[in-house]
Amino acid sequence: MPEITSHLTIGFNTTIRRLEALSQVRRPSSFSKPQKSSSGSSKAEPTNLFAVLVCRRSFPEVLTSSIPSMLVTAATKPSRARLIDISPQSEAKIAEALKQPRVGVLGIEFDAPGVNNLSRFVLENIHEVDIPWLEQQSVPTYLPVNIESTAITPKAKSSMDTRKRKGKIHEASTSES
Repeated sequence: MPEITSHLTIGFNTTIRRLEALSQVRRPSSFSKPQKSSSGSSKAEPTNLFAVLVCRRSFPEVLTSSIPSMLVTAATKPSRARLIDISPQSEAKIAEALKQPRVGVLGIEFDAPGVNNLSRFVLENIHEVDIPWLEQQSVPTYLPVNIESTAITPKAKSSMDTRKRKGKIHEASTSES
């Protein structure tokens, strides 16, 4: 196997797990669950990806539709992985080079050996995925609820409203012509 293989995420599940792990690192502290501290067994942060290659025609759309939002939550904008759509022919060539039956999704790490020119080309020519509403603009602040109420007493009903009115029904007579 080539030396670069250990710096790749090969397949859908492996790549999604890496993006989820990167998202957990960036999760705001207000959303974090309390960590159970285990002495001495802290995991190293996963290495960020610079590119995620996806052959969308190999997967149902429901599977690939979450990848852009995963990329946005996994890294800040300058270091965000680029999403690259590849053709089925390219997927076949990549799978052959990696000696795999299929490679529908492939993630490439920033520090992978021999990818300096590729990473520079990708970062300069392919724009990062941008989902503005997912970007954290500011630290959320709690504003307490302040409800002001005023007591109102109803007005007394007038005597005109209390008596009933009788209605007269007039029958229209029809005349014969």
